Amino acid sequence: MTTPPVTQPQHPDDGYGPDGFDAFGYDRFGYDRSGFNRSGYDRAGYDRWGYDWRGYDREGYDTYGYTEQGCARTGEDSLNADHAACELRRSRPFTGSAGR
Repeated sequence: MTTPPVTQPQHPDDGYGPDGFDAFGYDRFGYDRSGFNRSGYDRAGYDRWGYDWRGYDREGYDTYGYTEQGCARTGEDSLNADHAACELRRSRPFTGSAGR
């Protein structure tokens, strides 16, 4: 009696190549090779220029150099700023090896 040949079951093609990306350049979680999704945001929620969807950078400043509380990056705070929050922000020590 002869044993039948052993064949491996065929797995359906999932659309991702050996590098883990599909034909459009996105991985199975929806991020491209640079780490941005189809909307242009990375996993931390920042776009390619470093701003989140509200327009604040990683340090909390908008494109004009003010925080959500009205604290200025340099110069004077805005007139309607929360001055207590601004002083608390300035009194915090720098973090990381690059300073701010």
